[in-house]
Amino acid sequence: MRLPVAALILALASQVAMADPNVASGVITQISTFTAAGGGPNNGDLRVFIAGQTFCSGPTTTTWSFINASDANYKGVVGALMLAYSMGKQVAITSTVGTISGVQYCQIARVDVIG
Repeated sequence: MRLPVAALILALASQVAMADPNVASGVITQISTFTAAGGGPNNGDLRVFIAGQTFCSGPTTTTWSFINASDANYKGVVGALMLAYSMGKQVAITSTVGTISGVQYCQIARVDVIG
């Protein structure tokens, strides 16, 4: 009887250890869009916020992740984000970490709408 319990504990511990720090999940609380007048194209054109969540790992974290209009599948990602936001659905957003001039950023790489 002890073996199945030990296996369950090991399996749960493995899941926690494998959690990806570059995935934020929850309900989207804010979406912000920017135009060229708001800082130029490809400057975080659409930014997504999830209450209580940070995006990316590293020396700093951010409270938002972005996608630019020039990114692949921009319209599909924006459509999924807007649908999830308007319906109050949970999302899991995977972001890639980058640095420009010493400033860390988190760019949306994948969006999963849950439920």
